[in-house]
Amino acid sequence: MKLSDVCFNSCKLIFNFKFALLVANIDF
Repeated sequence: MKLSDVCFNSCKLIFNFKFALLVANIDF
């Protein structure tokens, strides 16, 4: 596993988390 793959997965995870928070805020 390359370092760039790890960074990409981390960024994707953080982005999904922030997006989920955004959706949750809109729901409530």
